Amino acid sequence: MSNRLRSRAALRVTYSTLAPLYDWVVPWISSAARALGRTWLDVNNGQHLLDVGTGTGLALRPLADANPHGWSEGIDASPAMLTRARHRMRGCAHRRYGLRQAPATDLPYDDDTFDRLFSSYLLDLLSRSDRRSTLLEMRRVLRPQGRLVLLYLVPPQHPQERVWTHLARLFPPLLGGSRPIPLRSSLEAAGLCELRHATRVQSGLRSGILVAVPR
Repeated sequence: MSNRLRSRAALRVTYSTLAPLYDWVVPWISSAARALGRTWLDVNNGQHLLDVGTGTGLALRPLADANPHGWSEGIDASPAMLTRARHRMRGCAHRRYGLRQAPATDLPYDDDTFDRLFSSYLLDLLSRSDRRSTLLEMRRVLRPQGRLVLLYLVPPQHPQERVWTHLARLFPPLLGGSRPIPLRSSLEAAGLCELRHATRVQSGLRSGILVAVPR
């Protein structure tokens, strides 16, 4: 997918199209990685947490459920995805959460606002420059003792895993524009330090789960 197709406007169109299918497809290929990511986020009830690129709220809902005395917020650039997130969040037992439309490259929050930050399969669909800007913004809004968990696609290691890579090249919207990316060097440039990393393969798709903290 070219940088033109990774523009913010193009991605909004892509995810408006994918929104009705998102909750059917995404758990099938990433539920194991998401579960580990939520565990590693280690949310303590009462904290401020942010889900960047919340989509339909698949991660935000369980995170908010575990944080009834804190504040949980989801942000996304796609109005269609946020509509579905609002519907999902209505089932939450409390109202200490928020949803906001804004780009990840310009987060509408003050410095040092959040104790925990979660982001799944966002960085791997952005252009290189937007990925750099997004990581810098994540670092800016994360408190000095905070924690960040990132989920993203990593390069395949076995032949059967390459099927997804080939399909995504032929039809980029299949994975919403996501593709395997290197991430560790970008973390350092953004002032973040890796604590833990693991991979999970589900339905032939390999995901990376990475925990980072401010340096």
